[in-house]
Amino acid sequence: MVKLVDYQTRWAELEASENPFATVIMTHLKTLETRSNPQDRKFWKMQLTRRMYERGYTKQRILDIFRFMDWLMVLPADAERQFEIELEDFEKELKMPYVTAIERAGIDKWIEQGIEQGIEQGIERGLERGIEQGEQKSLLRILKKLFGDISTSIEWRIQHASTEQLDVWLDMALDADTITEVFPDV
Repeated sequence: MVKLVDYQTRWAELEASENPFATVIMTHLKTLETRSNPQDRKFWKMQLTRRMYERGYTKQRILDIFRFMDWLMVLPADAERQFEIELEDFEKELKMPYVTAIERAGIDKWIEQGIEQGIEQGIERGLERGIEQGEQKSLLRILKKLFGDISTSIEWRIQHASTEQLDVWLDMALDADTITEVFPDV
């Protein structure tokens, strides 16, 4: 049984290794070492990413290890932007964009946009529902003031009516002398 931290003293051995798992161990060790230093973490994240390219890993292997690295070596937003710029520049030099900004950020941006859109739609629907409920209450209140008790069938119709229909009934109620002028079929 071996602890990953035991490899701290075997760094040179890890650097010399062709085994992709060496990069995984190095990622873990540098994550622990740079816990309180985002700039050092950014530096090592870039070094370890470069290492994968330099070792000639396949695109899929780089993406798999990079997902782990990105999950483990979390950077503050400003350091992450700097890292992305450095990575993009490095990939342009190599003309091998394996871990492009689009590939890395695409899913995150898609999720973020979905959440924003969901929130906007939720707020919009909430406002619409609030307006409907306000109009329903107002119409019921006006009808009760003008005509006294309202039947449950009229209340049910009001509670299930569209905003447009509520507006029509409200206008009719303001000019009506009886409830049957507003709801002739009840």
